[in-house]
Amino acid sequence: AAPVGRGSEVRAAKASGGGRQHVLRGKDLTKRITELGNVRRLDLVIALVEASPIPDTPTGRRITVGAVIGACCKCGDLERALKLLRQLDGPGGVGAGAPSYTALIQAHGRAGRLREALLLLEAWEKGRGPRDSKIGVGRNGTIYVAAAGKWRKKDVPLRAEKWRDEMGTVWYSPRVAPTRMLLTILDAAASCGDVRRARYFKDRVLNWEGRVMDGRVAFDGVSDAEAAWNGVAKAHALSEDPLSCLAVLREMEDANTNSSTSTSTSTSTS
Repeated sequence: AAPVGRGSEVRAAKASGGGRQHVLRGKDLTKRITELGNVRRLDLVIALVEASPIPDTPTGRRITVGAVIGACCKCGDLERALKLLRQLDGPGGVGAGAPSYTALIQAHGRAGRLREALLLLEAWEKGRGPRDSKIGVGRNGTIYVAAAGKWRKKDVPLRAEKWRDEMGTVWYSPRVAPTRMLLTILDAAASCGDVRRARYFKDRVLNWEGRVMDGRVAFDGVSDAEAAWNGVAKAHALSEDPLSCLAVLREMEDANTNSSTSTSTSTSTS
């Protein structure tokens, strides 16, 4: 694919209509995009971005287009958000950030589309594939087209080989899921009543498997451990056996984790 041109990620997904806006730049542009997304005015977001210059730097573009992705998610336009994400993360793109993936995972989870949310997590963790090349060879010997995204994390060449495959193509390294992303996919599973997956991601959070400490501040006084257990309780409450969430309180006590308001709400609702 050809390199993405200035602002073309957003313009390629632009909706027709919408009034012209004042030109904004940098942090002011990102801030305004976020504000309009919060009040569900995606039409004004698109018009604003069309009128304003998208930063040329990789970081600036990643943050600005990421803000548009977040606004799309808040406004329920998941297809547009996915298109922007693929253009950021695909060949010629600057790479999407964890906040963009997390926003899409959350939006799909709230829409009951758990399968798509899981695929987004997989796409984040396996990395962006072959660098500066249309094809690469996975560790299993299979040839993969970069734009197709069909490889898995286990197919990426090893760090010891400097991410270089047998053809000499260098791949992007796999990415580690931040805590917030894991808690978000856990909540997506919980919202769908998927107890098995909720418990799996709870264990990943509590055991530090495949995640990094990203300095997440406890939200409303809820720690990572409490948030993980809250998700498990929610999954049980929304499962075919809602009364099973009562046992989660005992598990939390055994794990020395305080039950929070949301956990109590889940158990009382069941």
